Formats: sequence, C-alpha cells, structure tokens
Amino acid sequence: MARNLPDDSSGLKPGVAAAPPSDPLTPLPLRTTPRLQDCISPPARVPDHELICQIGHGAYGEVWLARNEVGTLRAVKVVYRRTFSEAYPFEREFNGIQKYEPISRSHDGLIDILQIGRNDEAGYFYYVMELADRVSDADGISE
Repeated sequence: MARNLPDDSSGLKPGVAAAPPSDPLTPLPLRTTPRLQDCISPPARVPDHELICQIGHGAYGEVWLARNEVGTLRAVKVVYRRTFSEAYPFEREFNGIQKYEPISRSHDGLIDILQIGRNDEAGYFYYVMELADRVSDADGISE
C-alpha cells in the first residue's frame, strides 16, 4: 500500500482530524488522520509496538503507523472479527497471511511481513510490516 505522505503546506494542524475520504479504501493523509489520543475506542494492543496514528483503513480493518521498542517505524494492520458476518472469512484471512509471511521476504518487490499475532479474546489479529513510505520530521514524526 504505497502512498505519498502530504507536505506540511496542507494548513492542517497535526492531530486535527478531517473528514475521511468518500472511498473507504483510500489511505488517509498522515496529517489528517486521528492521533492515538483522538481515538474514541482504544486500538488493538500489539506487543513491543506503540501505535502512533491510523494511516489507512479498509473493509476488514485498519492500518496504523507504529514504533517498535528500538524506535523503528513500522506499519501494523489490524483485522477485526466483527467486520465479518461469519468466522470462516476471518480465519481464511488469518491463514492466508500466515502462508504469505515467509513469501513476503523472498522478493524485493514485496512488503515484508515481520510479525503476526492474534488476540482471540479481543477479536482481532494483526501483522507488522515494514513501512512502505519514508517518514520525515516534516510529517511530525521522527524515527
């Protein structure tokens, strides 16, 4: 999911949420996505990662910008069971990402899946990926 990060000329203040785009699969610009403190419900818990802000969403879940324990920025996709009417598609997605994980590191053109986890009690699974776009200090987030 490559996308260009907005420049600082948007006129929006960091942490100020704008209306989401009409297409739910369109990644939200980093400057206009809600910060963690602006979220109504707490995001998923991902071990050894701090979720910073939501950078995208789709039919099955959310993509978050995250920082790992050593300060490296990553992307984390969280897929919720509640977005499926039945358990089978949720399980199919989880099994699919498990099969894709080793393949993801076999070609330079693929985004590496670095970690997969699951929280059945809270009803989600997640996977940690390398960040596809470079993030700079101008984006309000430093590595």
